[in-house]
Amino acid sequence: MKKFADLVKRTKEKDSKVAVQELGKEFRSPGHIPICIASEKLLNERKGHTELVISLLEMAGLTPVGSGCEIMGEHGKALPKEEARNYAEKNNLVFLEGNDIIKAWKQWLK
Repeated sequence: MKKFADLVKRTKEKDSKVAVQELGKEFRSPGHIPICIASEKLLNERKGHTELVISLLEMAGLTPVGSGCEIMGEHGKALPKEEARNYAEKNNLVFLEGNDIIKAWKQWLK
């Protein structure tokens, strides 16, 4: 993720073709790298996972590059919200819901 964030910093103001070429030089692997691109107006336009992550990073003043993942349970499926909240609490992690981020975003824009 750090290398990807560094790439975004270096290519943010460059032509998109240059950015794609740089991505291809930097990241080589079998398969593919799924890249989600947030809506231009972020949470003002769409309230998806990608926009939530990028909005949170923007508010924190960080490079707007993040990753999304699900916490998997013993059964091989994503943990239900309450179990994920308990996991975060037990492991001293921050647990935010989308609505928490949207509320903070609206305040931050003021």
